[in-house]
Amino acid sequence: MLQALLRGKLSRDHEQIEDILTSNVFGLLRYDDPELTLAFLSRATLPDGKRALDSFLLQSAGISIRWEFWPWWPAAAGCSACEPDVVITLESPDRPRIYVLIEAKLNAAKSSLADERPFPSDQLAREWSSQGFVETL
Repeated sequence: MLQALLRGKLSRDHEQIEDILTSNVFGLLRYDDPELTLAFLSRATLPDGKRALDSFLLQSAGISIRWEFWPWWPAAAGCSACEPDVVITLESPDRPRIYVLIEAKLNAAKSSLADERPFPSDQLAREWSSQGFVETL
């Protein structure tokens, strides 16, 4: 199905085209060698160009990986509910837990933007704030 999706062979009026893409790409990683997932994640960069996970990946032994697809996070800590596409949790006995949140888009903008509410209403801000990640990181 991935090749059909990439070549435009699936109907554009299919409701969940981004979910299919997410499932195809990250679903494959989920069942592959964990080292492949870590190599993939190691390529993530911050806005300043630095690799986001270098210190965690280079200094950790025995990293475990937990995958969640479309977890529903209810409203909490003054934040609206949200549903990130994928949450990858990296754990190591000698390092703090790392959460990698993925919001996949295919030729589309975020599903919501910031507004005047006193709590995060922007899609990505809700995903960042919903589970108290700001406090735990």
